[in-house]
Amino acid sequence: MSSDMRLLNQLQQEIPSPWHNVRLDSFTYRFAKNYLLTEKPRVMIISFGETDDFAHDSHYDSYLSSAHQTDTFIADLWQTLQTTPGYKNNTVLMLTTDHGRGSDAKDWQHHASALAVENYMKNLNAFPQGIVGSEHIWFAAIGPGVSARGEIKTTKEVKQNQIAATALKLLNENPADFNANAGKFIKEVH
Repeated sequence: MSSDMRLLNQLQQEIPSPWHNVRLDSFTYRFAKNYLLTEKPRVMIISFGETDDFAHDSHYDSYLSSAHQTDTFIADLWQTLQTTPGYKNNTVLMLTTDHGRGSDAKDWQHHASALAVENYMKNLNAFPQGIVGSEHIWFAAIGPGVSARGEIKTTKEVKQNQIAATALKLLNENPADFNANAGKFIKEVH
């Protein structure tokens, strides 16, 4: 492990986070950038998490600030890929979230299915149907082998278990060789 990575590991333990179980996105970004530069992967999946936790805490200003910072991180990672000699057009950058969230002033801070509210998320009992819309996630991919078509609305529902399968397909691998129950390749990516 490089001295830079040792320092980042040390700093993420020393710098207070508002949450006990979430790494600050600056660390995720720095680890990802180091990995890109040292390992030169052909596909890289990143999921940033600060916006989710600021939303749970009802800190809309921090939520927006974090989203803006994440945009800056993503732009820099892409710029790095496109300006590093021998690296341009050799890596697919994939970005995703683990869940959606509510969409209005009453529920934007939350995410939960009706079943979750019924069984273990009792603090959301004001939402007996769960947080409608939180089942929707977004996914972005940019790089070689990915069609540049902007925002796409699919005709069939896309599931999270398809993201790893899509990454494997972009690597010319058969997802079923890794997991017989793997999701299907997201055809809109290609």
